[in-house]
Amino acid sequence: MNQKHLLRFIKSKLRKEPDEVVIFRDGKYMTLKEVFESLDLTGYDLNVDLLDVHADKSTFHRFDKFNLKYNPCGQSRLREIFLKQDNLIQGRFLAEVTKQVLLDLEASKYQMVEYRISVYGRKQSEWDQLASWFVNNALYSKNAVWLIQHLQRILKS
Repeated sequence: MNQKHLLRFIKSKLRKEPDEVVIFRDGKYMTLKEVFESLDLTGYDLNVDLLDVHADKSTFHRFDKFNLKYNPCGQSRLREIFLKQDNLIQGRFLAEVTKQVLLDLEASKYQMVEYRISVYGRKQSEWDQLASWFVNNALYSKNAVWLIQHLQRILKS
């Protein structure tokens, strides 16, 4: 998805589902509205520049820079809510925005996409969770190829 698509999606969710419980932070469950209030943001404040998730050529050279760049508005909690499949809402928002993009691609017929999603290797159940997310959200498309990045931390002895 591009940043404008993500921006429209976030604004839409904030407008249509503000009372959806989306995250557990600092010992309490928070709704989407409460998350934005805690960040001192409203849907009217959001714009492409504030979202700041566009990538340039330096972004792809180092994975740590890539991950930092994809924190909408510089906030890891927005990344967790909108761009993660393993979260409190079982990746529902990521699946919904992904399906929107896939439908657009299928309508255009000749555009393809290569998605990357990460497995961190912290728990054996991550593979099952990822597979369930794909199946439960029907994320198959003949216009998409999925690459699963296995990011295992190297432990120093």
